[in-house]
Parts: sequence; structure tokens; C-alpha cells
Amino acid sequence: MTQENRRNIIILIFCIILALISFFIIAPKMSDPATFSKTIDSLDAKKTTVAELTAASTGAAAAITLLPNDIGTPIAEKLVDLSGYFILIFSAIYMEKFLTTIAGFIAFRYLIPVALLGLGVNCFFGFEMIKRFGIRLIAFALILVLLVPASVGVSNLIEQTHEYSIQQTIDEANNATDEINENNDTENANALQEFFNKVKGGVEGQLKKFENILSNFIDAVAVLIVTTCVIPILVLLILLMLVRQFFGAMGSAPEDIKKLKETKNAIIKK
Repeated sequence: MTQENRRNIIILIFCIILALISFFIIAPKMSDPATFSKTIDSLDAKKTTVAELTAASTGAAAAITLLPNDIGTPIAEKLVDLSGYFILIFSAIYMEKFLTTIAGFIAFRYLIPVALLGLGVNCFFGFEMIKRFGIRLIAFALILVLLVPASVGVSNLIEQTHEYSIQQTIDEANNATDEINENNDTENANALQEFFNKVKGGVEGQLKKFENILSNFIDAVAVLIVTTCVIPILVLLILLMLVRQFFGAMGSAPEDIKKLKETKNAIIKK
């Protein structure tokens, strides 16, 4: 046995061991939510914020309809329309939670072991195309694992600068809603009108308050759409570019085609 064959056998055994470790040890850990506890906690916190925004906007929409002469109806309708965006944000958060563990499991249970076995076997043949394929497949798997944690990390940096304003929006909406509901006495039809006469600005002042609340809700929704939808999509686009480059490289190995023909001819002669 030549020294080169010994080296190739050692590399193959090493790749098999790494593949087994990836398959039986790392993959189960990657599917355990505890492994990504910080990422999942961040997503749960974001989900709670979205739930509070949804409840606050719904309550504000109901309260503003109590303004006389239906002058608050257009604002109430706009607040109700925001529910569609909240559903979109909820869906994006749940998808990120699922991908957090599923991506890691797929990467270490299937992609990385296949790549390692391919690299190990290829030591005996030396095909550049297979070598590139294996290395890029491992890189792709690692990017897949880091996709959600990286996007959540970037999102958290953005949300930290808007955390106070979002909470303030929720508090203002709840306070304005409670204020109107508390003075909405069903036994006294004039109670609400008396309240409007007492407060600064009257009905117009309340309408202006809810207009500002609507504007703040729109800002909060814009921030959440960017952090939960746009940023992961941007990361995904980068990933797709890498995949495209990865598959494009597979077809650009003429030296491998020549080597395959030489191997085939050698087998035929034997």
C-alpha cells in the first residue's frame, strides 16, 4: 500500500467519524429548542409585543366608534385594517421559530454527513468538482443553521432603538380606550358627551389623540415588518445567491470530465 493510499484511507476514516458525530450527536442537539433558547426567547418576546399591539389596536378601534356623529369611523377602519399586518408578522415569527430547530437538524443530520462522506471518498479520485461540491455544501449547511439566529440578532439591534416608542404606543392606546370606556355609561346616555365636554379639546381633541395613536401604530407595524419579514428575506436572498454560485460552480470543471474519460478508458482496457 502506497503512502498516498494510507493518507487517503486516514482522511476517509476521519470524514466518516465526523459524519457519524454530526448525524448521531450534533443533529439531535440542533433539534432541541434549548440549544437556541436565546433566539427563541427573543421571538417569544416579539410575539408578545405583537399580541399587545393587536389587542390595543382592536380596543382603540372599538372605543373610537363611540365618538359622536361617527367622526371616528375612518380611523377605526384603519386600525382594524392593521390586523392583516399583525397576522403577517405573527406568521413570520412562527416560521422563524420552526426554522430555528428544523434547519439545524437538516444541516447536521443530512447535508453535512453527505458532504463529509463525499469528500472522504473523493480522496481516492481527486475530482475537483466533488471537492468543491462538498466544501460548498458544508458552507451552505452552516449558513442555514445561522440564518435565523443571525437575522434575529440584527432585528434585535433595530428593535432596541424603537422598543420604548412601541411600548408607549400600546400604553397610549390602552389609556385612551380605558378613558372612553369608563365614561361610557349605558344607563346615562349623556355621560360620554359630558366627558367630552370636560376634557381638553372635547371631541376634536379625542379625535386628534386617536389620529396620533393610529400614526404611532403604523410606525410600530413598519418596524416589525422590517425586523420580522424584510431582514430574514434579505438574509435568504444572500443565501440564494450563494446557492446559485454553488450550483454554477458544479458545471465548470472540464478537468473533471477529462479525468472521468481517462478513468473510463482505463477500466475498459483492463
